[in-house]
Amino acid sequence: MLINAGAHYVALDFVSVKDAGGDLRVMAAQVRRGIAWVYKNAASFGGDPERIYIGGHSSGGHLFGVALVTDWEKEFGLPPTIVKGGLCMSVLYEMVPVRLSWRRTYVSFTDAMADAMSSPYRQA
Repeated sequence: MLINAGAHYVALDFVSVKDAGGDLRVMAAQVRRGIAWVYKNAASFGGDPERIYIGGHSSGGHLFGVALVTDWEKEFGLPPTIVKGGLCMSVLYEMVPVRLSWRRTYVSFTDAMADAMSSPYRQA
């Protein structure tokens, strides 16, 4: 549907939380690097680096929510507005409730990780 409407679609992949040693920051870093790659390489596949919108569902939505508040200039040397918008669906943005759930059995929550991965409270 998106491609038929004239958009370019890039599906980013990320490691499983178990393969990341329970550290969500590893997964978020992969997503951020992927978005930076798309921005830098958009012209090579006919894309427009000034029209990047991101989105995801569930864990992908959470990771893209974290990406939406990334300080692109500080962390990647890119313009702060590389992501124009996003749609994140079925997501818990705040990690305190998640930290108290059964997910704590396979996600290695620390205070620092919970803060870094709670996009509403992250200072971009």
